[in-house]
Amino acid sequence: MILYELFKQQANLLPNKIAVVDGETQLTYRGLLQSVDEYSEWLRNQSFAGTVAGFQTDWKSVVRFLASAKLNSCVCPLPPGTMPEDAMGLVRLLTDSAEPLPYLLLGSSGTTGTPKLISLSQECKVNRAVQLARMVHLKPSDVVLVRTPLHLSLGIRMLFTGLLHGCTLRLVKHYSPEAWLAEAKQCTLVAGTPLQLRHLTSDVGAMRLVLSASMPKVQDNGELAAVLATQGVEYLDTYGATEVAFAAYGPAIDERMIPAPGVSLDMGGLDGELLVKSNVMFDGYFNRHELTAEKVNAHGYFSTGDSCVLGRDPIRDGGQHWVQIIGRLGDRIKVGGVTVWPEEVEAALRRAGYTQDLAVVGTTDDDLGEVVCVCVEHQLIKEGHGMQLGDSLLLINLQRACLAQGLPDAALPRRLLLVSHIPRTASGKVIRGALK
Repeated sequence: MILYELFKQQANLLPNKIAVVDGETQLTYRGLLQSVDEYSEWLRNQSFAGTVAGFQTDWKSVVRFLASAKLNSCVCPLPPGTMPEDAMGLVRLLTDSAEPLPYLLLGSSGTTGTPKLISLSQECKVNRAVQLARMVHLKPSDVVLVRTPLHLSLGIRMLFTGLLHGCTLRLVKHYSPEAWLAEAKQCTLVAGTPLQLRHLTSDVGAMRLVLSASMPKVQDNGELAAVLATQGVEYLDTYGATEVAFAAYGPAIDERMIPAPGVSLDMGGLDGELLVKSNVMFDGYFNRHELTAEKVNAHGYFSTGDSCVLGRDPIRDGGQHWVQIIGRLGDRIKVGGVTVWPEEVEAALRRAGYTQDLAVVGTTDDDLGEVVCVCVEHQLIKEGHGMQLGDSLLLINLQRACLAQGLPDAALPRRLLLVSHIPRTASGKVIRGALK
């Protein structure tokens, strides 16, 4: 009930302040609290145990999250397009579970394999809201944009961060670049993927931007960085996952990040895997205790699956540790025994001016084991012909661009694939397995 009680404190302090703006609908903190209390009472009379349903980004979903928190019941928000049989399978899983149900069950992105159900307590969501508020120096006068879908951890985090700190939420139900930009201009705190930032061309006003996906970097796009700087936009790059929330953050013009509030970082193994420990970590994978034990070591550190460099600068950042994310260990490309990171090649191509959507993967090669393959979104392929090998001239130009950016021979693209689209998760991460 802790989420509800903290929200109620804000409602008592700021009863007449606008809490939620959803299109033409506006709710004050008093009005939102009344809706939550009425809905929770109705649910109680239905012998309510939990919700497995699709959650639109609207004020009714805000009410459902808070009412469930008041009743200490479970919420499992589903992504759009979930098949009815899959939803019923989740209902049966929760109904038959012998272990206590958490407040929140979220599916992982699935970029590293089969999606998993991640358990999050109310205390965890409170800690995550407090962490984000500290990172961006949140004030009650802030207007927070909630655009990220509410089946994703970041969307729910933005929602609670705003409401638990007396801010106003602006909700974007149906995403389009135009709708997102129009709402973003009226907000002081915005979270989005770097791909969305391409639409911030001018007249965005003063705001704080939280980048929720690590690639592509703003630092690789000089034109975008210049636009944001001239508009007085403060922007933070973040690193994290649903299991650990924000683990590290820093200015998007810098590859180095510092640990987020309450986070300890370490490295493990010969591959330099980043390990994360904090008070915002998940409670485990639902009904998968062996997997939880595999990912969280005896000291409470979560294995991220990402390679990193950790350091300490006695002058910068107050002498605290810094971290630089190298890439996903499972995405490494071994070219003749030399390790190539896809993110490194993608960043070089963007710096060279290739602004179209692209992704780098490894493909098998008889001589070298693997070689670098660049997948490029192409309009002609969009019109209905799937994937096809690209032309040799473009490939040569890509190779020249990588050489000009100082990449080693092993990192030069040796294959080109034209695709109708680059598959990504809702948070903007490339699903590389779908391109191999």
